[in-house]
Amino acid sequence: MHTLMRISYFKYKCSGRYVAAYFGGWIWTILLTMPHSIAVNLAWPKLITTNDNVYGVLPLSNAMRLSVWLMIIHQVSPADVS
Repeated sequence: MHTLMRISYFKYKCSGRYVAAYFGGWIWTILLTMPHSIAVNLAWPKLITTNDNVYGVLPLSNAMRLSVWLMIIHQVSPADVS
């Protein structure tokens, strides 16, 4: 999360495509991830205190299985493919 605050690194040391990726990631976090997290915290305030993440709170479904598989694929895929 600290890299979201380090725009100077991307602005001065990298090309324009990295700046676009930086802002895209920032917008993704602000517009999609944070509202979802806030909604889960407001919907299940007691359950969220006993679980580490949203997967312990939400019921098991095909969408949740798909999201877990997508996270695994994202972590396994090579990071610097050009």
